[in-house]
Amino acid sequence: VETLGAIVSVRNDSGIIYRCPECRRVMRSGACNEHGSMEGVQDLRLRMVVDDGIGSASLLFNRDASESLLGKSMSEVEEEIDRGQDEFILALRSKYLGRTVMVRGRCLVDDQGAMFLAESMEPESTPPDEIAAEVRKKWGVSA
Repeated sequence: VETLGAIVSVRNDSGIIYRCPECRRVMRSGACNEHGSMEGVQDLRLRMVVDDGIGSASLLFNRDASESLLGKSMSEVEEEIDRGQDEFILALRSKYLGRTVMVRGRCLVDDQGAMFLAESMEPESTPPDEIAAEVRKKWGVSA
């Protein structure tokens, strides 16, 4: 699916994570909820929230999609995060928060809401004056 919407949140847990080698769930404090303490497998993910004006969805980027979006490898992201996790998140927020984007991927809906597994994200390319003209036309408002 694809949707056009605004990025309304960039989550603090974006970046380098560790996954359980057994079930691939995200580990917390060196332990998997299912399998206990163990050596995790390093991975990269980005988490955001997109709102299309009708509803919102959690937006998740796996390693490949994250590397593509950031234009950086996981090792380059790790080096950046080593210099400061807060700075990494602030840079993401500065670049994406409030931006209108086209997101493509798969969507799952469960009792926790919609989760969009993003394959790609591109900034909206329609100039703002054209968007405003469309809104005015839709609502019958003259300039």
